[in-house]
Amino acid sequence: MKNREKPLVLRKYEAIFARLPKNSPKRPEIQYEIAKYHKGYIGEKKVDYYLSHLPQRYILLRDV
Repeated sequence: MKNREKPLVLRKYEAIFARLPKNSPKRPEIQYEIAKYHKGYIGEKKVDYYLSHLPQRYILLRDV
């Protein structure tokens, strides 16, 4: 199995958040998006872990 990278959209939101002023009205919205994409990423990594224990006779189709 290939190593799963952080999604580009999550990395973009994290970069934007790091540059936002502390009093920006957009901070809560960006934090929400970061949390949402981060949870999805963690969920995908958990599924990858369990799929990695399947016998080699199975073929995994990604992004179908």
